[in-house]
Amino acid sequence: RWAVYTNVMDKWEQGFSDFTFPQGETLNDVKDRWLSFLKAIEGKEGNILIAGHCLLFMAFTWLFCENHNTELRGNYMGRGHLTVVSPNDKGFWIDRFNIPFGEF
Repeated sequence: RWAVYTNVMDKWEQGFSDFTFPQGETLNDVKDRWLSFLKAIEGKEGNILIAGHCLLFMAFTWLFCENHNTELRGNYMGRGHLTVVSPNDKGFWIDRFNIPFGEF
């Protein structure tokens, strides 16, 4: 299993965004889901809390955050951790990353 995960992450980092996990989504699929969500919340005021699984947030930071880690896997968030991002003219900026819930 780990070899499959590593292979997909490597491919995505190399720009092969149509590469997929077996019976899973491509990076382009995940991007489309995020774009649909971002469009739905466009213009909303106040803070928004988003809950989901780690790979979803790794993809978000990789695709939309200007100051993401240079490796996709470097954007890993631990279970029950939080990351604070703010919108900017290029997408989003990571203000605080991978904060344990109890420290927020």
